[in-house]
Amino acid sequence: MKALLLTILAVYALAQLVMYHPPYVRLADLVLANATHFYDPSNQRYYWTGLTLVGDAGQAYYILQTMCRYTALDLNETVYCSKDGKSWIEARALALFYPLWRSDAKIFPANFTAETPLGPVSGALPAGWYSYGGQVFRLPNQIDFAAQLVQLREELSKASQAAEELGKKYSACVTKLNETLKSYDALNSEVAQLRAELDAYASARSEAESKAALMQYIAMALAAGLAALVAYLIYLKRQSI
Repeated sequence: MKALLLTILAVYALAQLVMYHPPYVRLADLVLANATHFYDPSNQRYYWTGLTLVGDAGQAYYILQTMCRYTALDLNETVYCSKDGKSWIEARALALFYPLWRSDAKIFPANFTAETPLGPVSGALPAGWYSYGGQVFRLPNQIDFAAQLVQLREELSKASQAAEELGKKYSACVTKLNETLKSYDALNSEVAQLRAELDAYASARSEAESKAALMQYIAMALAAGLAALVAYLIYLKRQSI
């Protein structure tokens, strides 16, 4: 039970705010057509990323190819990109990180850190969808909800540390109790040994006292016999005079 509690606390305490896609997207095997568009071979359609090229096309193409190894489309046919299938970014938001494009993507101030396909970002985050501990929400629309989740993470982290400390104290108490029980067992063994020695001493003493009483009885009998013999000798001597 204690181990399960620690595991649950650890999972929530280690949860991260991750840039994500909306819950109603479909994964699409899109092919990069150029520095601003993708092509879907399944329906022979082109999808605009929302990016307007203002820089080098070759460099922009390479960045999209790197950032969009996985692609998805939402109900509005907005393109989402991911390098690993875990952290996602709306394609138009890449203009916030690279001056090769322009877009209408927005940023918002945030006092927490989020994991994005471009690495951890804090202070100002791209507006869009995020995931935290299995919950998916849009920022900054639900910024209060996100702040509560981050606060919950901090509280759970503290609770996890407190549980870990309690676990250490519990282990120390168990160790100390085991040592005390060992000492108690050793003391019981010593007491049993002393009791056996006392019983042996009492038995030897009783036997010695019995022997002493017998010797005293024999000595008294010999003394009485000797006294009778002396009296008889005296009697004989008197008779002979």
